[in-house]
Amino acid sequence: MKQQDRLEISIDTLAPADVYKLVSSTLVPRPIAWVTTLNIFGKVNLAPFSFFTVVSIDPPLFLINCDRRGGMSKDTTVNALRSGELVINVVSENLILPMHKSSVAAPSDVSEADC
Repeated sequence: MKQQDRLEISIDTLAPADVYKLVSSTLVPRPIAWVTTLNIFGKVNLAPFSFFTVVSIDPPLFLINCDRRGGMSKDTTVNALRSGELVINVVSENLILPMHKSSVAAPSDVSEADC
């Protein structure tokens, strides 16, 4: 490859939002993990994650990126750490609209499954 045929981007010069856009647009299409947890009231927390992958087959391990918002852990993280449980579902095409609606920033006592 010739020098002029490649593009180099120094991510340390980019804002975190721009790094996210760059990385998330690199691997497409990618599956969406629709993760369910239960809050302390037993209500379902439902959250889509576009950063998700298989890490290992034996044992079966999956990775989701539970980033923080405003320096605070997301409800998915809080619930999973408290209960030790979560369920990873893969969004099929017919569930794209409900999945998108579930990405709303709802209070922790509201189930996104009801949105």
